[in-house]
Amino acid sequence: MAFAHEIPVRWGELDPYNHLNHAVYFSYCEAARIAMLEEAGWGMGILEDAGFRIVVTEVKAKFLRSATEGQLLRIITELHEGRRASATWRQVVRHEEDALFEMLVTAAFTTIEGRPTRAPEGFMDAMVAT
Repeated sequence: MAFAHEIPVRWGELDPYNHLNHAVYFSYCEAARIAMLEEAGWGMGILEDAGFRIVVTEVKAKFLRSATEGQLLRIITELHEGRRASATWRQVVRHEEDALFEMLVTAAFTTIEGRPTRAPEGFMDAMVAT
C-alpha cells in the first residue's frame, strides 16, 4: 500500500532559478516518511520509547522535473523492501500527474545506544498496511 503526504512549495525554498532547491526534496521526503511512521503507529517517539532508532544508511535519488513556488506536491511513500534489520522506502514526489523526483532510501534499525538490531515486532506489517 502507498501513503500520500502533501506539502506546498514555499518561496523561501526556491533556488536562484525559482525552482525548488534540490536539497529540499530530501526534507520533504523525510517529512513524508515520518508522517507514514506516525500513521502506521510507529512514530519517532514510540520507536524511541520502545528502544529503537532508524538511521538512514543509503539514498538513491533521481531528479526528473522542477517544482516551483505555490505548487502542491504529493509525496507517495511505500515500503520497497523490508529486511530483518533495515527497510527501504520508495518515494515519488508528484505535482498533479507529473513525477518530479524519485528516491529510494534505506534505513537501519539501531538500539538507543546505536547498536544494529532487528526491526521491532510488527513494524514491517504496519508499513505494508499503511
